[in-house]
Amino acid sequence: ATIAEPEFSAERLTGKRPFVVQKDGSPQGPRTLVLVEPAVEREVGANLLTARLMVDLAERGAKTLAFCRARSTTEMVLRKAKEVAEGRGLEPSVLDAYRSGYTPSERRGLEKAFQKGELRSLVSTNALELGVDIGGLDAVIVNGWPGTRAAFWQQSGRAGRAGRAGITIFLAHEDPLETHIARQADAALFGPPEPAPSNPANAHIARAQIGCLAHERPFRPLEAKEWGTAVEIPQQMVEAGELSASAGLYVWMAHRSPASRINLRGAGHGQIVLRVGKEIIGTVDGPRAWHEVFPGAVYLHRGTSFVVESLDVERGEAWLRLDDPGYSTMSLDETLVVRNITLEESGPWALVGVEVTSRVVGYERRTWGGEVIDQLVLNAPADTFSTLAVSVSLPAEAGPESVHGAEHLLSALAPGFAGCDRNDLGSGWFAFDPFAGAPTVTVFDTVPGGVGLAEALYAARDRWARAAFDTIRECDCTDGCPRCLLSPKCPSKNQPLEKLGTIRLLRSLSQNT
Repeated sequence: ATIAEPEFSAERLTGKRPFVVQKDGSPQGPRTLVLVEPAVEREVGANLLTARLMVDLAERGAKTLAFCRARSTTEMVLRKAKEVAEGRGLEPSVLDAYRSGYTPSERRGLEKAFQKGELRSLVSTNALELGVDIGGLDAVIVNGWPGTRAAFWQQSGRAGRAGRAGITIFLAHEDPLETHIARQADAALFGPPEPAPSNPANAHIARAQIGCLAHERPFRPLEAKEWGTAVEIPQQMVEAGELSASAGLYVWMAHRSPASRINLRGAGHGQIVLRVGKEIIGTVDGPRAWHEVFPGAVYLHRGTSFVVESLDVERGEAWLRLDDPGYSTMSLDETLVVRNITLEESGPWALVGVEVTSRVVGYERRTWGGEVIDQLVLNAPADTFSTLAVSVSLPAEAGPESVHGAEHLLSALAPGFAGCDRNDLGSGWFAFDPFAGAPTVTVFDTVPGGVGLAEALYAARDRWARAAFDTIRECDCTDGCPRCLLSPKCPSKNQPLEKLGTIRLLRSLSQNT
């Protein structure tokens, strides 16, 4: 089992008592783990270092898989790797990328080419973490913390199977979470596995699952007796015209399966089809459309650059043209978090219900080296949902530059204590929160209704606060840097921020938890 309390987690999810397999009987060869701390790759950049390592290993005949956290990063690394390969005289075609969003035929073709040895190095998202047979690997590069120990060891375990020797190279990035992991490597990498938070009573998720159940077969109201709060959802779906109640059965009202509209990575629905002329080159999850394929965005596909001409979310389509404008793009968003109910309190900390409103307000154009060229405005629609969060009230005299700094540290380190991916959590801060009557920092679960991440953070609040304080206190910079205080995704361009004030505020918070 690669999660904590697997028996409890499985029983909560399925309602059935599972049998837990606790012994790993798979053949294991000798493994080498190399940890590259952030300071080592500071001048080069983790993405370029990943690209160089892919080429180094390919030149030596090693079959290599490089994991990246995001689809955009995956494409960026492939682009750089091909440039490095050309400069060294290595055929660039032995390098490629693999991720969700490619067409099924593309993915099958890449899998076969990698199995046959036609490809030597693949860079991938977690789409190749498990479940896809691509044959034995010699090396794995983990470009940035994948979110959990379970994910890290799943990725590392792709190399050295069936008794073969393998090597894993972990490149820790310059940010507070990965700086913390690099300094606490033994505990971070070799500690117990994380739990698997779930919330079967989440109405958003339950509604989608009940629709899939009804499509597979009609079901009786008696089957819903153990569904908790979800027991009322079938009748709500009848009133909405999604189900029909006939002869004591709930029946799905459409021929088309609802499964195709369900995003397994969250509670959002739908996909955006990417078109270049008459050709479909891939898809993007609907909730990510305004972040990845907004008009003017540069979209990379297997190392080739496209520019988005238009986006129609209602029709589920985006139109692109083949073009390399010489820059990349990154969306900029704003988030407003409004607290509306307190569920539990302990000192300055509270487990709360919040309403989150977020929208993309613009985007940056950057050189391929990462330098900002300019910022442009976007008028994207707002997205509002209710979820659970952890909120911490700070001293009234705390200045906005210190509150903002605390938000950066707490939100950056939160995934490590919730056992989740960075995109599963969001955050916001108030110089004065009218609900709490004080400055606040709030970190929220990005799934509508929540799936247990806020509860996990609330339970870990003491360790979380101390880790935030230790991370910034131990950093040797003067005014704040990417390893402790600065965030590349800050919508206010890391203003206002003050390192000393943030240190004092987090020291006070860690002492009061």
